[in-house]
Amino acid sequence: MPEYGPKFKEEFVMVRHLPKIHTEEESTQCNNCWWLCCCCNENWQKVWAVLKPGFLAFLADPFDATLLDIIIFDVLSPSDGNGEGQILLAKLTKERNPLRFGYTVTCGNRTVKIRTKGSGKSRDWVAAINDAGLRPPEGWCHPHRFGSYAPPRGLTADGSEIQWFIDGKTAFEAIASAIEEAKSEIFIASWWICPELYLRRPYDVNASSRLDALLEAKAKQGVQIYVLMYKEVTIALKINSLYSKRRLLNIHENVKVLRYPDHFSSGVYLWSHHEKIVIIDYQICFLGGLDLCFGRYDTPDHTLGDYPPKIWPGKDYYNPRESEPNSWEETLKDELDRQKFPRMPWHDVHCALWGPPCRDVARHFVQRWNYAKRNKAPHEQAIPLLMPHHHMVIPHYLSGKEKRDVLREDQEEVYQEIKKRSSFSTQSSFQDIPLFVPRVDSEQDRAARHSKLNGLDKTVLPFFRSRSNMEACFTETQMKDFVDDHDIVFFQQRKPEGRVLQLKQNLSEKEWWEMQERDGQSVSTEEVGQVGPRTACRCQVLRSVSQWSAGTSQLEETSIHAAYCSLIEKAEHFIYIEIYVHSKVMIVDDRAVLIGSANINDRSLLGSRDSEIAILAEDNEYVDSYMNQQPWKSGRFAHSLRLSLWAEHLGLRGLEVNNIKDPVSTETYTHIWRGIAETNAAVYQDVFGCIPNDMITSRYAFRQEMAKQKEKLGHTTIDLGIAPDKLEDYENGNYKGTDAHETLLKTCKGRLVSFPLQFMSNEDLRPVFNESEYYASPQVFH
Repeated sequence: MPEYGPKFKEEFVMVRHLPKIHTEEESTQCNNCWWLCCCCNENWQKVWAVLKPGFLAFLADPFDATLLDIIIFDVLSPSDGNGEGQILLAKLTKERNPLRFGYTVTCGNRTVKIRTKGSGKSRDWVAAINDAGLRPPEGWCHPHRFGSYAPPRGLTADGSEIQWFIDGKTAFEAIASAIEEAKSEIFIASWWICPELYLRRPYDVNASSRLDALLEAKAKQGVQIYVLMYKEVTIALKINSLYSKRRLLNIHENVKVLRYPDHFSSGVYLWSHHEKIVIIDYQICFLGGLDLCFGRYDTPDHTLGDYPPKIWPGKDYYNPRESEPNSWEETLKDELDRQKFPRMPWHDVHCALWGPPCRDVARHFVQRWNYAKRNKAPHEQAIPLLMPHHHMVIPHYLSGKEKRDVLREDQEEVYQEIKKRSSFSTQSSFQDIPLFVPRVDSEQDRAARHSKLNGLDKTVLPFFRSRSNMEACFTETQMKDFVDDHDIVFFQQRKPEGRVLQLKQNLSEKEWWEMQERDGQSVSTEEVGQVGPRTACRCQVLRSVSQWSAGTSQLEETSIHAAYCSLIEKAEHFIYIEIYVHSKVMIVDDRAVLIGSANINDRSLLGSRDSEIAILAEDNEYVDSYMNQQPWKSGRFAHSLRLSLWAEHLGLRGLEVNNIKDPVSTETYTHIWRGIAETNAAVYQDVFGCIPNDMITSRYAFRQEMAKQKEKLGHTTIDLGIAPDKLEDYENGNYKGTDAHETLLKTCKGRLVSFPLQFMSNEDLRPVFNESEYYASPQVFH
């Protein structure tokens, strides 16, 4: 099949590591066997071997597409060499019988012995396999930059694109739209999956957007769905993956589910699979900090309450700080008293990938799936092995004319792929420009956009690259329901030329989405929101994995850690890291962004512990900006993401966003960033009596504060955070109760607060014998 890449070599070989293959010729096999009856000896049997650019596959025969086994090429450890610095994937073997000839292929934690008809064939196979594993640009057996299994993409116009999403609403709606358009395969890997999760809200009018309903609809259409779940230690976590697995398996026979690891057999108890991946048809991939589970859906408002329930049904109104559900089976039944306890708000960052980076993430999923299948269900026919798709490269053995022909076909393939319908794509004349050139509008594009804004283009636009670039999305079928409320306002108000002035007047009332003319070389306030522009970037997939989590050849791959260190060392002006809130993002110099599932700790970055995945995006499109009050070319992707995150955290709207375009100026950091944070922290402390705070420096002070708040309020939450009806206030010595919401809280701007550095500063915070952490393994804290 072409999607798996060209065939480098194929023929019958002998293997003995596979279960017995039953054929119609078994009764006469001794008369038909070859190579001196070795097929009847030691369980050797004949299979059809196919060598592709990224793997070696074994089939029963050339006309049977059923995959018996597959060796996916992966980064080899230095020990897999010939002693001269050359890494070898395949090596010739010496047989005791001089009439037998063979070789071994070692990759991951597996070594497969193979026999051929003659020594010449064995040498040909060894040379071909080693060449396929080391051939650029992928060169899967060599580590790439940062030690990653995946090479940098987007160095040429290969269709590598990326788009960011802030908070669960936009990301979940995008994922729902992509699932609805799936045609062949859906891959999902997650730390926690809730089949009853609604991807669109309000939930009562979006019943079809529930995850299990979406997957059922696609499974009935013949789409194959593969779900890889983390199998938790039940005494430590209450995510009940067994319940989720049973629910998913009951959907349809086309839904395949694996939970991994088995803790007793693998010896892995402390570490988890922490990745969050959704891949659709190898065309679009989502990754970042969002699991498809309860509690993650949120908006930039981060509403704390929902009574009566409209947005968060049942156990999706979630606050693990207060109570973890003992059962997930009655999902529509509330776990918390909504009138007494707030939900936990959830801030996060996710992204979508297209092109070769998407296929690189899919290759990682396939590697993990196959490793889990071999360990969990080696003989279960309903759980198949998977083959990774391949991005076309030019074979080195072609002549000059043949190379040009292949290159022309490859470029046409990339162009057609970019033109394909996708969740958020648009077409523009710039997709033929080399990606290294900063993107500048031509006169024709500005004229075309002007005509469209004046109602001359009657095309209905379901998606567009950015809010300021109203170009048509030329798609085969319309992607549904992925425009946020502000975009809907725009399209509902879109009228012929005579109404343009009224349109601008209506939109100017919403400062955040104020329409303004742009020159194509700066990020305008229309691009500051919850969905970023889809941009062409240089992208590289990074991961933290090891032999236990993915069956790799190396003890661990730590490319996320290496990328963090390298980016920090090479930063020229500023480093912005957003972690534990729950996003995992780093932005450097407004030109590079790292988004993924990994926190900045040993658990996520050592490779031998939790498995993680991330993407490093370096901009190819630049916009005019400032850095330390000097002109600076900022990357469009990185700059728009930082402005959007800061605008949400600082409570900035409309033209106020221009005040933070320079991230390192004194005005931005001292007056805006620190000023807002310190004011908000003081207000929250006065109103809520928050814990932690700088006034509590010991356990004794902590107990006193908790007792005081409970006595004053009658009840409280574990983090306090309950505002009294009236604040204690005195005027001329007389008590005057002040309404908290009408006074102090209205002075808050955004949600940024100062970090309480003095909290528990007088205490030794190492766990003591009456705390559960005391009995946990020291590895957890190092």
